[in-house]
Amino acid sequence: MPHRTTERRALDNLREQAGITQSEPEVEPLAPAPGRFPLTPRQSLLLALFLFVDVCVLGLLFLVVANRIGLPS
Repeated sequence: MPHRTTERRALDNLREQAGITQSEPEVEPLAPAPGRFPLTPRQSLLLALFLFVDVCVLGLLFLVVANRIGLPS
């Protein structure tokens, strides 16, 4: 028997007390979707490097906007 939540058990108990014997049809769980674009190790490395550089650039822009650091003139 699949795991049921507390709410479902409470509803089942209410149905039994009310005399309603019709149960819900069992729904089969969906199979997980296949991965869209599997990445090679080289692509994963490049993606990680791009994300790291993006975080660094955004951090520097925030510091410039917040006047924590100044641009050389």
